[in-house]
Amino acid sequence: LLDAAVAAGELRSSTDTASLARTVEAIVGGSLFAWAFYREGRTTDWVRQDLEAVVQPYLVRAAGRRRTKARAGR
Repeated sequence: LLDAAVAAGELRSSTDTASLARTVEAIVGGSLFAWAFYREGRTTDWVRQDLEAVVQPYLVRAAGRRRTKARAGR
């Protein structure tokens, strides 16, 4: 999926997709663990917010992307 995003021009061509994929896997697990601890909001919001933070520096067009609300109490 990340290679396809590079090919489509959505991620920078210099993106190390193997490394980013490993980071994405770690973030998803960590997000779910954090949500299980705090139990605030929806799990999809937690994961989306954390994934957006990780992927944002690699995006070719960061402007105009949907932003999620910050989690309360964090």
